[in-house]
Amino acid sequence: MESGELNCATCFGTLTVNGVLLNGPAWCAYDLTTLFDEADLRGSDRLIPSLAGVVANRRRRTVTRKDIPLAITGLYNRLGVRQTDRAMSLISNIEYLKDNLGCASTTGGGTVTATWLRSDGTTRSASVHVISLRNALLAPNKTRKIYVSNAVLSLSIPAGRFT
Repeated sequence: MESGELNCATCFGTLTVNGVLLNGPAWCAYDLTTLFDEADLRGSDRLIPSLAGVVANRRRRTVTRKDIPLAITGLYNRLGVRQTDRAMSLISNIEYLKDNLGCASTTGGGTVTATWLRSDGTTRSASVHVISLRNALLAPNKTRKIYVSNAVLSLSIPAGRFT
């Protein structure tokens, strides 16, 4: 394995957001464990003055934010073609993701479809808001000119979870 190549583990499955598979030669969503977490809940118990304890109220799932770590490389373009100018390739890969993941989507209430193909073969999906794709460039190796960005893809799931 060459420096700059991504060894994308799929032990928790793969994630596709707005038709963009987040596991490939140019980028990799390498930790999907946050998708196993329960949805946030809304609602609280009701306090009744002059009585001991509280009256239990039903809880409901509510909008939940998930942050997915993503590694992006400049070694390959999105089609898997090896690149010589790795800095420009990294920039192109980041721009492609920002343009195609559905940030600030104007259709369907602003949501896009996300599909989680789990390692057991089952599929879960959710309508999500793509909040942001934040990047942090790792220090490039000046000898080999390897460019890799550690990014975080932030999704907001109005229904609270993938179903």
